[in-house]
Amino acid sequence: MSQLSCDNKIETIIISGSMRFKQKMTALSKKLINDRYKKVFEPSDDVYNKSVELIEKAKNHMIFKRLIEYADLLLVYNKKGYAGLSTAMEIQKGLDCNVPVRFLFEPKAIEFKGLCIHPDYDVKVDTKYLK
Repeated sequence: MSQLSCDNKIETIIISGSMRFKQKMTALSKKLINDRYKKVFEPSDDVYNKSVELIEKAKNHMIFKRLIEYADLLLVYNKKGYAGLSTAMEIQKGLDCNVPVRFLFEPKAIEFKGLCIHPDYDVKVDTKYLK
């Protein structure tokens, strides 16, 4: 059994990040499922596909935000420290719902760095999910 699966309380993981990292997020999702996490969700291509109707995009965003509400962990795939506006909103949703947030890479933005040291939030940089 993998070292990751010792996180007994974590069953549902949401992966947030820019769609420029979609392939990496999909690979990470598959790896986490193989490491015996029960539920792992990542952003859908449908949310960002230009051919998808606006109503469908909005519905997918609402579903994804609803999943964050019930997650045990929000993983932020922020390669090279990057996290865009949609990711920032998803992080805020996680914070509003007391969901622990883990950046997979050191964030560049001072606001995200500040969250990592804020005493009221469970926000950290944690690379163990990449291993």
